Amino acid sequence: MRRSLQLLLLLLLIGSLGGCLVRGRGGNGGGGGDDDDSAAGDDDDDDDSVGDDDDSVPSFQGGFPANPNLDEEDCSSNFSGVASVGSELPCAPFTTQYGEQYNLWHMKDNADYLVIDVAAVWCGPCNAMAQWLEGCDNCYFDAQAAPARQAVWDGDVIWATALFQDVSGNPADLTDAAQWDSTYPGAGALVLVLVDDLSELAGWVNPPGIPSLTLVDLSTMQVVIADDTGGVVSYLVNQYN
Repeated sequence: MRRSLQLLLLLLLIGSLGGCLVRGRGGNGGGGGDDDDSAAGDDDDDDDSVGDDDDSVPSFQGGFPANPNLDEEDCSSNFSGVASVGSELPCAPFTTQYGEQYNLWHMKDNADYLVIDVAAVWCGPCNAMAQWLEGCDNCYFDAQAAPARQAVWDGDVIWATALFQDVSGNPADLTDAAQWDSTYPGAGALVLVLVDDLSELAGWVNPPGIPSLTLVDLSTMQVVIADDTGGVVSYLVNQYN
C-alpha cells in the first residue's frame, strides 16, 4: 500500500513537469511545455583513451559493454516506423562522446534494461534530467524516483542520452556530446552519450516533446515502454525499490 501511494505521488509529480517542444518535429507520444534556450556546460572535451590490447575482443572507451560475437552486417539497422511496445531496437552504430563508433546491440545481456533518453542541448528540462541522474533530488524528479537512478548507478540499467540537436537547434556533433559528458558524467554510472546527428534515434522514438525516455529490455532488445518518461521511471522504481 505504501509503495502504491509513493508511485501515485511520483506520477502526479511527473505529470506536472514541463518539457521542451521538439523543434521542427511532430508525432505521437508524451511531452510538451515551453522551450528553454539555455546551453549546458563548458568546453572541456574528454579525449582520454581506455582500451584493451586484445584485438579478439572489442573494447570501448568509457567501459561500455562489448559483444565479440556481434555481426553488425547481419543485424537490421532499419529505423523506419516509430518505436512501440515490442519493437526491436535497430542495430546500428552511433558516435559516442569519445568519438568511437558504438552499436547499442553490444549491450545485449550486459544489464537488465537500457534507457534511451532523447535530448537536445537547448532543452532546459533535458539538462535538469541529467542533473537528476548526477544526484540532484530537486532536478526534474524528486527523491521518490531515487530507486530508478540507483539502478543506473548500480549497473542494472544502462543510460544512453541521444543528443540530436545543439544549443541552436542544429544537428548535434561530437563536441556537443563530449561537452555534455564533461558537464554531466553521471556520478560514476555507465552513461553513454550518442551523437544522433541524423536524428535516427530521435526519429524512431518520434517524441513531440523532450526529454523523452524509452525503455528497452536488454535480454530481448525489444521496447518495453516507448516515449513515456514518467512511465519508464515509475516502472524502474517498482522494479528496484
